[in-house]
Amino acid sequence: AMHEDYIVPQENGSHYGTTEVEVGSLFAYSSEPFSFNTSYYTVEELEGARHNYELKPSGNLEVHLDYKMSGIGSGSCGPQLMAKYQLSERNIEWKIIFSFR
Repeated sequence: AMHEDYIVPQENGSHYGTTEVEVGSLFAYSSEPFSFNTSYYTVEELEGARHNYELKPSGNLEVHLDYKMSGIGSGSCGPQLMAKYQLSERNIEWKIIFSFR
């Protein structure tokens, strides 16, 4: 799994620019680059924990495949998010092929 122990747990380890990924018996392919990550914690577990010691690996591997992910930023606590990092598409068509080996 791809996990970084941040002081405050949060979703992390995403890799963008992938066109194919194989995790165990799962294989995924797309002609368009996509984002993926793996974790032994669910997003809900990461969001619910305030400290790393509160996280207990479940033994299950979470695999997340995303069309894209938008960067974060705001004018209230830092600079505005640059346009090239904003996800502004309104109508998205994304094709991904799954196979199990």
